[in-house]
Amino acid sequence: MTQKILWIIPVLFLFITAPNAHADTFSYTVTGDDSGSLSITEAGGVINAISGTFDGDTITSLLAPGSIGANDNLYFTTPPIFDNDGVSFSIIDPLFGYLEVNLYSEGSAYSSEVGVPEEEFYLEADTTDYITPASSVPELNPTSGSSAIILLACAVLIIRGRRPLPTTVS
Repeated sequence: MTQKILWIIPVLFLFITAPNAHADTFSYTVTGDDSGSLSITEAGGVINAISGTFDGDTITSLLAPGSIGANDNLYFTTPPIFDNDGVSFSIIDPLFGYLEVNLYSEGSAYSSEVGVPEEEFYLEADTTDYITPASSVPELNPTSGSSAIILLACAVLIIRGRRPLPTTVS
């Protein structure tokens, strides 16, 4: 019987040692030459989603690294939250249509470039913006440790349930 349950040990080991990957979402307010609100989701220091508004226009999508210059979409938990390559995203402007924005750090302030894709024309360049935290909302996700405890408890119950009950002599 012990041979039948030995497979539980490697499975438990995998659950216990598995990394606890998770994503966090942070909210920011943009003030200065531009205005808006950003909601950034990152995992492992890389932004994987962005939403909100920028200069009154809705952010429609995160652009891939290298879309505008050398943007890398890196995120840092302490200011400046972007490096000098920045994060790039798209917006839809009622007057100009589809535009791309690169928001990057310049020391204690941030700058942005807003332009038409595939052109060297920028509607707005090198503005001075300030980004302040609005809130931080970490996502809730189960940890690998709790999964291992649940699995171990199930294994104990299964093993205990297969043992014959002691008989009492009256």
